[in-house]
Amino acid sequence: MKQFIAMAAMAISSTLCAVAQNVSEDLLMHEFDNGPVKRYVTLRADSGDPVYDQNDLNTMWIYFDTNGTLLRDGLYRVFVYDQNGRYVRGQFNDATMQRNERGQISSVASGIMGVHDEYYEDSYTYNQYGRIVSEDFGSIASGGSISYKYDADNNLIGCHWEYDAEGNIGEIDFKYDITRRDKYGNWTMRTVDRKEKELEDGKVISENKDSYVERRIIEYYAPGEKSVNSARFIVPVTVTGTNVRLRLGPSTKHEVYTKGGKTVYPPKGAKLKYLGETEEFYHVEYNGVQAYISKQFTERNVVNFLMN
Repeated sequence: MKQFIAMAAMAISSTLCAVAQNVSEDLLMHEFDNGPVKRYVTLRADSGDPVYDQNDLNTMWIYFDTNGTLLRDGLYRVFVYDQNGRYVRGQFNDATMQRNERGQISSVASGIMGVHDEYYEDSYTYNQYGRIVSEDFGSIASGGSISYKYDADNNLIGCHWEYDAEGNIGEIDFKYDITRRDKYGNWTMRTVDRKEKELEDGKVISENKDSYVERRIIEYYAPGEKSVNSARFIVPVTVTGTNVRLRLGPSTKHEVYTKGGKTVYPPKGAKLKYLGETEEFYHVEYNGVQAYISKQFTERNVVNFLMN
């Protein structure tokens, strides 16, 4: 009996040790095991030296705060939290983030429906070590699923994609082999074997294979460095007209905002904090005041917003 109890205790201890972690759930989700990760980007090694202030690269950076909480995953997936760490808003009006009981991200969605390139809706499941094992994704252009495979050390060694991109149906298989790690033990270089099949009526109509090397550029927080503020990744509302009035509600029937008895006109080119929107008006903040401004004389250019 004592031997059985001892063996059970050892089993429990081993399980606890196996799931023990040095980083947050969000960092585990992104294949990190150690270190105060600030941001990272994954590129093909043959793409040359990256230009950090280039728009295309800046939209690819994935950011975390000093607690390892995900702040931004590409251009559209932005996550703003309150001082208690609770999700508040995203890049779009009705964006959502859901977490499971363990605190892992279970789903994210843009909240934008219809014919918008920015639309996304993704959901995730995990293994006991915090790695993603399955992902379902949807966008305006495509939808599908991904299953992930790991080795005994919990390193990603492959994944299988199934997709439907506007009627183009296919499968992609990736195989990974890590070849380099940094001082924290996080991988920075790996070889990739990629095999894609295009399908029609369940039959393979074309097949492509490719092998290359990927590198992951990782930046870490310095001791005492403050967290990145994810609110700065929210694309502002830019005033494109002159003498554009602010209103206290989302219609022309609402009162015009004034200060000292005078109508307030944000100057052309002014960038106002985005808070939300209706069909015809943006909800904004200007000089500390919340108001509404007509979309007819403003723009919210997501694509050209430099996000470094």
